[in-house]
Amino acid sequence: MEQGLSAIALKGFAYLGSQAAVTKLSSAILQFVLSWLLRPEDFGVVGLAYTVSAFVALLRQFGIREFLVRRKRGDLWLEQTLWFSLSLGTIGGVLLAAAAPLASSLYEEPRIVGLLLVVALVQPVSALNAVLQADLQRRMNFRALSGLGIFSSVVGAMLSVTFALTGFEAYSFVLPSLITEVLVLIFLVLTIRPRVRWHLRCRTWRFFARTSLTVVATGLCFTLVSQGDYMLLGYFHATELVGIYFFAFSFSTQTSKLLWGTVANILFPTFSSIRQDKVRLGRAFHRTLSAVSMIAVPLGMLQTVLAGPLVRLFFADKWLAAIPLIQVLSFAMAWHAVAEPAVPLLQSLGQFGKLLRNAVIWTVTFLMAVGFAAKYGDAVTVALAVAAFYVVASPLYLWNAGTEIGLGMKDIAMFYIPSALSSGVAVMAASLTGAMTDIPEWAEIFLIGGVFSSTYLIMINLCLPRLFRETVGGFTRRLWLGFKPKLGRGV
Repeated sequence: MEQGLSAIALKGFAYLGSQAAVTKLSSAILQFVLSWLLRPEDFGVVGLAYTVSAFVALLRQFGIREFLVRRKRGDLWLEQTLWFSLSLGTIGGVLLAAAAPLASSLYEEPRIVGLLLVVALVQPVSALNAVLQADLQRRMNFRALSGLGIFSSVVGAMLSVTFALTGFEAYSFVLPSLITEVLVLIFLVLTIRPRVRWHLRCRTWRFFARTSLTVVATGLCFTLVSQGDYMLLGYFHATELVGIYFFAFSFSTQTSKLLWGTVANILFPTFSSIRQDKVRLGRAFHRTLSAVSMIAVPLGMLQTVLAGPLVRLFFADKWLAAIPLIQVLSFAMAWHAVAEPAVPLLQSLGQFGKLLRNAVIWTVTFLMAVGFAAKYGDAVTVALAVAAFYVVASPLYLWNAGTEIGLGMKDIAMFYIPSALSSGVAVMAASLTGAMTDIPEWAEIFLIGGVFSSTYLIMINLCLPRLFRETVGGFTRRLWLGFKPKLGRGV
């Protein structure tokens, strides 16, 4: 059973890893192209519009994914969850349209109204997609999920560039979402073929309403964190500064999205399937954290060193002010990525109340720190506040979740210190190498990347030789065994 589950998870990692790689590449190319075609003000107004739409988007989810994935017979609930989610998505769209003038007045930005009206149209369609994708996740159909992710990212990027070239400006961010969501819905309906009748059994909604309310409250807290820095910067500063920060934040999260976009969709159903066996769940969680820390921390730290050469080489001079922001935020995202698996762990154990309590504490302290920085500083000050918060809060959050399966503070330290120490040495070696050479930007990128990678691999092997061999060698061996039969049959 464990080998079968490992094989499914490994295959899912291969599928979703491919999707994340394609998504990252298309996202990077899209950001590069749009940075030349659009102005910082366009990025800024979109960032402000998302601070409003992100809260309404909570209604279309309402914990349905968590409810379906944790049930073996989730198909029995599919019809009613579709109706329930569609109702909430429609309500969300109406609320978003109604809030558009108010948001425009608050931020003193009239362009927000049109953007939010487009996003409002997306809400009902996205609500249906969220339920159907949750059903695919429950079945561990990672192949279909990865295909949808690749399709959405590639087609969305192509549409964004097309709209930007034809003069749609900030609408180039939101119009592609409407089109791709409709196309994804058509694919999901044809693939799953859900049985839906014109019969609303509203009384059944109460069975998942309690969990859903807790999940929505938790999602509200996380949304306040993800949008709080934009909101506070937009309140205290000009839209152009928000645009610079929005650009830098999008750049800095590319690596974490690559990793977390792959892992998140696998961990929740995998952990849920073994939640009754705490020992086995503990081993799986420990292996996950070891792999994430050895990959996420160095990738984020490498991004801090490469930020300068990459921006100077590929982007216009108007984005040079984003370099220090990218460097600080890349470090913050790398540090926080290690704690991300704590969320699916608590979800799989059904600890939604604890997840909510943690989220409330996290949100209040985050907004206090960032609010102070936004009021008395600029975008760099806000980025420093975000980084300082994550350095302190992320290990504590991980420890709090890990107590459910017996992890202590010593265990948490071992997930952070070796990878952070090895990455720090690699950053110094790469930075010194770059400073001592006078070569073109493109050559500097390859040189810094090579020095950093080699230094990190040497250091992590010295710090954690056994774990390094088990993680790298074990993954390579299992990946080979997973694909070897297929290769053999093809000969």
